[in-house]
Amino acid sequence: MSEPTGRRRLRRDTLDELLWTLRGRRGWLVGLGINLALGVAYALYTAFNANDHFFIRSASGVAANVALFVLSDSITTNQLGADRDHVVAGLRNGENVARILFTKNVALVIILLPLTMAISTGLRLLLGEDRTILSAIVLDIWIVLGWLALGNLASVLAPYWPMPLKRRWQHRETWVWWALVLAIPYGLYYLRAWVLEPALDEALGGRAYRRASVDWVWGARYVGVAVVMLALSYLICALVGRRAAWLERNLLKDH
Repeated sequence: MSEPTGRRRLRRDTLDELLWTLRGRRGWLVGLGINLALGVAYALYTAFNANDHFFIRSASGVAANVALFVLSDSITTNQLGADRDHVVAGLRNGENVARILFTKNVALVIILLPLTMAISTGLRLLLGEDRTILSAIVLDIWIVLGWLALGNLASVLAPYWPMPLKRRWQHRETWVWWALVLAIPYGLYYLRAWVLEPALDEALGGRAYRRASVDWVWGARYVGVAVVMLALSYLICALVGRRAAWLERNLLKDH
C-alpha cells in the first residue's frame, strides 16, 4: 500500500525545512554555537564548583538552564517572520499556519534536542550521577517541547520581519515594535521560570520538579504537560490561521 499523499508531503516539507535551517540560517547557527559554548563553559564551571553541586542535582542540572538559554531567542518566538516569503506563499496557497509551524518545530527539535541531551548526559557523568541520566533526558524533552509551545504562540501573535540593521536604522518608526518583539523571548523565559514552573510544581505534587530530576517517572508527567501545551498551541495557531489575511499583512509589514 502506497503512503498517503498528505503524509508524504508533510515528510518532504519537514525535510526541506531542516535543510533550509542548516543551510540558510548561518547567522542563527553561529549564534546557537556561541550560546552553546557559553552555556557549556558555565555548566563545566558549575559542575566543578562544590557550592553548586547541590543545584545541579536538585534542579535537573545546569543543562536545563543551558537549554533555556539557547531557546530564549527569536528563532523560536518569530518562526514565521524569518521565513516570511515562504510562509506568505504557503498561506496564499491555503496552507494552515499550524502545519507550517509543525514542520518548523520538528526541524528545531531535531537540532536542539540532541544537543541538550548530550549536555545533560555529559554533566551527569562528570558528577558521577549516571543513574539519573534518564531523568535528565526526560526533562530535556519537557524543556524543548514546552518552550516551542510558547514560541508558537508568540510567532503567530507578534510576527515581524527581521529587516537588515542598516535599513532598521533608517526606519526609526519601527524601533519600538522591534524592541518589543526582541524582548518577548526574555519575557517568556521569566514567565516560565517564575510563574509556569512553580505552578506546575504545586499542581503535580510538592517539589515535583526536584523529584523529576532524579526519577524519570516524575519527569514523564512534565513531558505530558509539554505535549498538551504543544497541542493547544497548534489549536490556537490554527484558529489564528483562519485570519490568514491579518497574519499575512503583519508578516509583510515593515515593522
